[in-house]
Amino acid sequence: MLNPSYENYTAEMLVEDDSFRRWVLQENAEATDFWQTFLQEYPDSKKEITTAISWLKAIHFHYEEKTTAEEQQASFQQIQDRIQTGAEAPIIQLKPTHNRRIWQMAASIALLIGLSIGGVLYWNSINQTVLYATEFGEQERIELADGSVVILNSNSTLTHTAKSSREVWLSGEGYFEVSDQKEEGIEFIVHTDHLDVEVYGTEFNVNSRATSTEVVLDEGSVQLSLKGENQEKIEMSPGDIVLYNSETTALNRSTTSTEALTAWKDGNLVFDRASLQEVIDRLEEIYEIEVDLQQTTIADLPIRATFPVDNLDECLETLSLLLLSEGVDLRRTGNEVIIK
Repeated sequence: MLNPSYENYTAEMLVEDDSFRRWVLQENAEATDFWQTFLQEYPDSKKEITTAISWLKAIHFHYEEKTTAEEQQASFQQIQDRIQTGAEAPIIQLKPTHNRRIWQMAASIALLIGLSIGGVLYWNSINQTVLYATEFGEQERIELADGSVVILNSNSTLTHTAKSSREVWLSGEGYFEVSDQKEEGIEFIVHTDHLDVEVYGTEFNVNSRATSTEVVLDEGSVQLSLKGENQEKIEMSPGDIVLYNSETTALNRSTTSTEALTAWKDGNLVFDRASLQEVIDRLEEIYEIEVDLQQTTIADLPIRATFPVDNLDECLETLSLLLLSEGVDLRRTGNEVIIK
């Protein structure tokens, strides 16, 4: 269970937290799971978290130059003293679209920790983290340095290091159009909480939320590598859909038309006899709403409809009309929706 007090943590407090430090330095899988989930559930904390990540990565570089625990602790304390005086890590907004902020660490972080300018600028130039994020109800088309394109769905984040944009970390949903570099032997890897997707060049959709990850392949071929105890590798072909649940370790593989599952990138949510519960889950992912289905007996009610991906009012109005024909009432108050 997430610690709600973290929602009010400043960057200074996060830097001192053991769990947060283990996540940033990739020393603990459990910490990684916790903080990725926390980012999804508390998106307002993103700015403080991004600043803290910048500080910690710079600190970690400084640690590598130290030989003893005493020197490391003295270095860390010196940095903390600077932080307490109000020094801030410079943050650059890469792409000011809508209300979303896209951050990357600035090389001038070197000034924060008093390291030699040349060494830190070099380290930052290859290790800084680039973060893309979308809010509820919005999407963004991202062009990566290698020529690949990612369409990031709402309530999602994508990160990579400045050293390489062909290894990315996804939380949420993204449609990938990967530039082919097979001749050069350079793979493109998408990391999620539950599995990794490895390709050279192809088009596919990845939706990684909570306890499950779904991969839909449109073109080419990809290889999935499951994480945890079941480290199975799966080869996918066009039309394949793989759904993996990390809690039950259930793996469901099917082959069908992928149009409905990837239509969101073209502005539509397409449901072809999906259950009402599936529709609810999808709307909660994309929009900042909570749906209270008061009668579980109608959870399997089949829904066949196309909703706009960027208009919650129209989605709910259409769904309300469909449910009304079944004698089911839908009421909305703010971000809460009641179906009974």
